[in-house]
Amino acid sequence: MIQRENLVVVRAGDKSLHPQWLTNGPRSWDLAVSYYGDYPERYKDQYDLLHLYKGPKWEGLADFLNAHRDLVRAYRYVWFPDDDLLASAENIDRFFSICAEADFTIAQPALTRYSYYTWPITRRQRGVTYRRTNFVEIMAPCFKVETLPLFEPTFTLSSSCWGVEWLWWDIAAKAGIAQFGIVDCAPVHHTRKVGSAGSGGATGSPRQEEQKLMEDYELRQIEPRVLEIYPPAWRRLLTRRSRQD
Repeated sequence: MIQRENLVVVRAGDKSLHPQWLTNGPRSWDLAVSYYGDYPERYKDQYDLLHLYKGPKWEGLADFLNAHRDLVRAYRYVWFPDDDLLASAENIDRFFSICAEADFTIAQPALTRYSYYTWPITRRQRGVTYRRTNFVEIMAPCFKVETLPLFEPTFTLSSSCWGVEWLWWDIAAKAGIAQFGIVDCAPVHHTRKVGSAGSGGATGSPRQEEQKLMEDYELRQIEPRVLEIYPPAWRRLLTRRSRQD
């Protein structure tokens, strides 16, 4: 296993788009494929580490972390994207760079304009580097490895993990590390309709699982909000004016 600065762990099926993430030159991240299909040789030479596990996305990720705990601790950030996201090595590099620059606890790349999406806040804002938010979606969260142990127990609370975004914010706020963000300058394209993959392999009713989670942890679904935009509007305006001069 090559040890670069960051780690990407994708729960991959037989139509995973992760081979395209390896295009466009060198990368600052290692790629682990957590495969849930029936053909272990399918992605030969298209990963740095292979993990085999049948089951839902988050259950499989929890098994990966248990199996490779010491390895994961050596990275700075670890990203858990869905396998239907279109991206490139260069864009993923940029995403990790901004996560480190902004010191995010949890972050995600924005979604391109023509992506399938659930939450409008996740759509890319042009001219923006990143936004600090109170929300990061389970589609493609990236965790600072240093604080990942606080959130890891949530990965197995239900098979779908619906609603866990609000639990992540609650945990982070109580720990004084609520630095969440959406990175607009490194967007990814979500290629499949939301829910078409069966909510990550969920075995129960995602809506019922979400309701139970909210009740168990006494949470409420707050509105996803932008807390800060970088660069701020005045700086973006000055930049545009200087380019026109």
